Amino acid sequence: MVYSNAIKDGSVFEKDGWDYLDSTIWYPGETNLPTSFAGVSDGPVWGMDLLHHKSDGHISIEKHALIGITYYQIFRKGDEGRLRAHFIKSIYDMAWKNFA
Repeated sequence: MVYSNAIKDGSVFEKDGWDYLDSTIWYPGETNLPTSFAGVSDGPVWGMDLLHHKSDGHISIEKHALIGITYYQIFRKGDEGRLRAHFIKSIYDMAWKNFA
C-alpha cells in the first residue's frame, strides 16, 4: 500500500534524543481497507522533490531519499488515519550509533 501526505508544521518532534514524524493520511472513498494498520511496522517514508511539467502535465520525481520508518498507528477513523515514524535523525544518526 502507498499513502501520500505532506509534512506539516508540528508534525516533527523530538524526545529523548530521537526524532519522530506524525503524519495524517487520508483514503477517501476506499472501502476495502483494513480496520487497523497496526501492521505498518517498518514501512518506509520517502521524501520526494516533485516537478510538474507544464508542457505536457506529467509529474516527475527529481530527488528522493528515505526520511523515516513508520512503526505505529496512532488512530484510524473513517477515511483518516495518523501514523508515527522515526524521522531522519533517528534512522541515520541515533540508530546507527546504537547498532555500532
